[in-house]
Amino acid sequence: MVEDVFNQETQLFYDWRKSTPNLSEDGIIDPESYLNTEVKILFLLKEVNSKDGFNLREYVREGGRTQTWDNIARWTCGIHNWKKDFNWDEMEPINIKIRKEWLRFIGVMNIKKTPGGHTSNAKSLWEDSAKDKVFLNRQFKLYYNNSQLKPDFIIACGTQTSNFFHTLIPFAQDKLWMHTTRGVQYYEYEKGKFFIKYAHPEARVADNLLYYGLIDAVKELKLKWTTRKINI
Repeated sequence: MVEDVFNQETQLFYDWRKSTPNLSEDGIIDPESYLNTEVKILFLLKEVNSKDGFNLREYVREGGRTQTWDNIARWTCGIHNWKKDFNWDEMEPINIKIRKEWLRFIGVMNIKKTPGGHTSNAKSLWEDSAKDKVFLNRQFKLYYNNSQLKPDFIIACGTQTSNFFHTLIPFAQDKLWMHTTRGVQYYEYEKGKFFIKYAHPEARVADNLLYYGLIDAVKELKLKWTTRKINI
């Protein structure tokens, strides 16, 4: 199964590169770790911060960079341990070893596969991602249509990311947007599986607020689903 996932992604990006030579490959960071984890998470991002295309999966497997991946590693740890309450003193210290440990459990899908900068250009983001609509749909279906790969949480990092995703990919068209008691927007796309619209990991917000805001939402959704299962 692990080899099959790797081969399908490899073939996808081989075909994709014919029309987009400078694309950056993303997807399941470590197929074996992802397949064997209880909570599967797919993070949606806008684009890579780079002048050239590269293999984002390999880059993240090696720990990525502090600016984006510290918070995603914290989020992943918190989601996997949603029953536990961490003090910030436990979550704040982070290094490349910790990032490598937690980032292997996730999938990452950029809406725009061509290189970009620290600040996204909305026009370029839309034009490039729209051009690749067929491949974006093919990539998402690779994960969503496979029961062993299907994410339990899809986390859109930014409103623009969420908007572009839903415009380009006909997913959950009858979705009912709701919000947690603290105002985080989400919808349930299958029983016990949630799409969450949240902030970008580099948002100009204190890291502790970014961490607890998302983990608080996940805890609420998990508890609601657990209670509902018991009452069925």
